[in-house]
Amino acid sequence: MKRLIALLMCMLIPFSALSETLPVVTVQTAWPNGMQVTRTADVPVTTISLDIDPNMLICGVYPEEPTACYDLRHEYGPHELVNFDVHTVTHVEKHEGEGLLWGVDITDYRVENAWEMSEGVLLWGATDWSLDAYGVPRTHWISLLSHEGEVLWSHQMEEWDKLDDLDVALDNGDGTWTLFGTAGYNKEKQLLMRRLSADGTELSSCCTPMADIGLEAMQSLGYNIVWATRDGDGYLLHLRGYMYGYESLSHILQVRNDGAVAQAICHDGDKKRYTWEDVCLIGNELWLSGYAVSLNSYEEDLQSARTEISHILRDAYRRCFGWEVNLGLFSFNLGGKPVTSEWLTPQLRANYTALLLRCDASTGDVLAAYTVPECLGGNLTRDRSGGILWDVHRFVDSAYSPATSSFTIAATMQVYRCGFDDQGSFRWAMDTGEYMDYRR
Repeated sequence: MKRLIALLMCMLIPFSALSETLPVVTVQTAWPNGMQVTRTADVPVTTISLDIDPNMLICGVYPEEPTACYDLRHEYGPHELVNFDVHTVTHVEKHEGEGLLWGVDITDYRVENAWEMSEGVLLWGATDWSLDAYGVPRTHWISLLSHEGEVLWSHQMEEWDKLDDLDVALDNGDGTWTLFGTAGYNKEKQLLMRRLSADGTELSSCCTPMADIGLEAMQSLGYNIVWATRDGDGYLLHLRGYMYGYESLSHILQVRNDGAVAQAICHDGDKKRYTWEDVCLIGNELWLSGYAVSLNSYEEDLQSARTEISHILRDAYRRCFGWEVNLGLFSFNLGGKPVTSEWLTPQLRANYTALLLRCDASTGDVLAAYTVPECLGGNLTRDRSGGILWDVHRFVDSAYSPATSSFTIAATMQVYRCGFDDQGSFRWAMDTGEYMDYRR
C-alpha cells in the first residue's frame, strides 16, 4: 500500500524543476591554437505552452517548397572470393512528395549519400569493406546523374584513403562543389574539405587535425558532420563526436573559404546537458534545436542514450520510493511488478525540456531561448515569410523492454509545430496530428 501511495504521489507531482532552471548557457569557443574561451550567462527565456487556440494561427505561414529526397536501397549477394554475401547493387530512387520520379541501379559501389546540385545529382560511396581482407582494397567512388536519373559520369577516387569519409556536399553556385568529411585513425583524426569541379576533378583540398581546433583526439572517438551550409565567403558545420555510442561533443565550426577552421563553438547547460538535433541559419542568426536533460540523468563525463535512460530510471526510482538502487537494466522493475506506461511516461516528461536557442552566428552568443517542458526539440524548417518553424515532440505513452535489442525505452511522441516570425519572435503553436517514435 505504501508503494502504491508513493507511486500515485509521484505521478501527481508537477515536474517543473528542470524548466525553472533553464536556460543558463555555457558558450565555449575553441580557437585553432587550442586555446579555449568559456562564457556563461543567463539568457532571456520564453516558456511556450502548447495549449494554444489553432484559430490564432497566422494566415499565409507555410514551409518552404518541399525538396526532392533520395531513397537508397542496398542488395547483397554471393561473391566468387568469399563464402558470404557482399554488396551487389544500390537502387537509387528520386521522390518528390508522394511520387517516384525515377530510379537507377549503381553496381560499382555502395552509394552512401546523394545530393542535389545545379548540374545534377551527386552520388558518393565506396566498395564493400568485407572484401578488403581478401585482396580487394576498399575504394571510394563519385558519380553525377542528370536530373532525370541518367548516369553522366562515374570516377574512382584513387587519392582518397579508405578511412576517409564524406558527410556533406555543398553547391557553390559557380560550377564547383565543396565536400566535407573526416579522416584518420586514433589521434590523427582530421577534418577534410575538398573542392571539386562539376566533372569530378579535385581543385583544392585542406586537412585540419581535430586537436588543432581544441577537440578531443582519442582512439575510440569518431566524428561526423550532420549539417553544413554556406555562410558568406565561408561555411558553417555542425560536427558531432561519438565514442562507442556516446555522444561526447557537439560543435559549430566556422570554416573559411580556403578550408581553414576559424573557430569551433559549443553550447551546453550550466549543470545540465544539452543535446542538439537540428540547426538552421537565417541571415546572421543561428538557430539550435534540441533538448535539456536533468542533472540527475548524468553522473558521468560522457553522455549517451544508454546513460540517459539508466539515470532517468534510477532518478525516478529514488524520487518515487526513496530507494537507492544499483540499476541493472535487465532486472529493473517496480518492486517485482512490470514498468507500465502510466508510471514511466511521467518520469520521462520530468527529465526532458525542449530547447531552442537563437544565436549570433559569428560569435555564438545566445540572443534568446525558448523552452517547452516535458518535450524534445525536433526539426527546424525555413518559412516562406522569412521566419522559422520548430517541431516539438511531446511524450504520449511509453514502453520499457530491457531484453529488446532495438530499444530499452520506447515512446510515442505527439508532434507540435511552433511558428516564429522574421524578427525571431514566437507567434503560435499547433498540433500537427503527426506522431514520432522515441528510442533509447
